[in-house]
Order: sequence, then C-alpha cells, then structure tokens
Amino acid sequence: MLKEFKNFNIIQKIIFALLILYFIFFAINGIATIIYKFQIDYSEGTVLYQSKLLSQGKNIYKDINEHPFILSPYTPVFQLINSPFIKFFGVSLAYGRIISFISALLIAILIYKLLLNYTNNKIISITTALFFIASPY
Repeated sequence: MLKEFKNFNIIQKIIFALLILYFIFFAINGIATIIYKFQIDYSEGTVLYQSKLLSQGKNIYKDINEHPFILSPYTPVFQLINSPFIKFFGVSLAYGRIISFISALLIAILIYKLLLNYTNNKIISITTALFFIASPY
C-alpha cells in the first residue's frame, strides 16, 4: 500500500489527506449527532413516530384526510429496523442515528472490498470508500 501511495503526485496526496481528515470529521460529527437529544431535521421526527407506531403493531399508512397529517413516502425498511429498539429501550432519536451511522460505515467497507477485489489496489479502494463517506448525502 505504501508503495502505491509513493507513486501519487502531490495533488493526489493532498486529496487523500483531505479525505482522511473528512473521515475523522465524519466520525466525530456522527458521534455528536448520536448523542444530541433533539431533532435535527423534520423527517427525523416523522420516522421516529412511524417507528413507534410499528413497535406498537400499528399501521403507518393512514388516510391523508385524517389526523395526524403525516405522510409516509418512503418504504418502511428503516422504520422496521428501528422499531425493535424503540419497543425494548423506549423512544429515542439515537437508535435511528446509530443505524444510519453504522449503515454508512458498512457501505464504505463494502465499496472498499468490492473495489479491492476488482482492482487489487488498496489505495484506489480506500479512496473510493472515503469519497462515499465524503458525499453530503
């Protein structure tokens, strides 16, 4: 791996270093977000409410003309994964955030493994996985 890194020009080394720094920022920000007790965006509360309904065995898809006026435009996979945590540990935004954080890390690892298998180049694999982490979405 070090041999491959030595072949990089200065711009590639700077980009790689910035990606490593961003990964550190991602980890610190992810942990801070998990610890934060309040809602960060609107959909987070909606997803938590739907997860709570699923943990109680209720339907999250309701008539749009009835109260509460909450729509479910997404598939319920995330809510289904989140609902057992709510059922056993109580209502908290932290469980969904932990699921999202771990999912992002697992996808980055999957990208790394797939590219390593395809290219047999650790630097390219790590860089691509880090670009996924650096994506704002």
